Amino acid sequence: LTTLNNQIKRESVQQISSNHNPSLYSNSFTMSSNFSLPEKSTRDISEFEFVDNPSNHTSKLGVGSFATVRLGREKKTGRLYALKIVNIPLISSTYYLIVGQRHPRKSTPSDIHNLKVEITVHRKLNHENIIKFYDYMQADPNVYLILDYAENGNLYSYHHRKKMLSDTEIFRFFHQACLAIDHCHKNNVMHRDIKPENLLLDKNYNIKLCDFGWSTQNINDKR
Repeated sequence: LTTLNNQIKRESVQQISSNHNPSLYSNSFTMSSNFSLPEKSTRDISEFEFVDNPSNHTSKLGVGSFATVRLGREKKTGRLYALKIVNIPLISSTYYLIVGQRHPRKSTPSDIHNLKVEITVHRKLNHENIIKFYDYMQADPNVYLILDYAENGNLYSYHHRKKMLSDTEIFRFFHQACLAIDHCHKNNVMHRDIKPENLLLDKNYNIKLCDFGWSTQNINDKR
């Protein structure tokens, strides 16, 4: 991912929609001329279709400040993936437009840099307690990260549902989270955003560390 080469036409940015419809953005804005992935991906978003999660009857798995995670099915194999959709006009804008009114936000080059770091860092990590990063692709105005699907949501929601966790569960979750963090450190990566929302649970309720958007490399650097 390269730094944006030209000043983005701020007036063209609209609030990202739940389905990431490119028509919400002004025709005068062209992302591809300002933003590119570090290498050409062989995947295309047309290979996937969004499907509803049986537990909540929506394809949305999570929503963040700059991204939405949706459940997607690969048409060729039928396999389910979590597709993290990062909207580039939104991440680069200086304000949100909500119901026709501006809501300012601070935009810095680091917002784009964080996405580059997330892709670079996550793709090199391979551990049973870290969400698997498969690939990424670009389809204006979004960048899509293809990730493993964790069927049982995150640890925060799980604890909220159960109210009380057994000592055995607590020990297992803690141990698996430590294994994931240890693997990151051994690969010179610091996650920097460890919280229950970023500890997902697979179909067997094993921990899967996710979201490397705030991560950094070179952890021995005193800065």
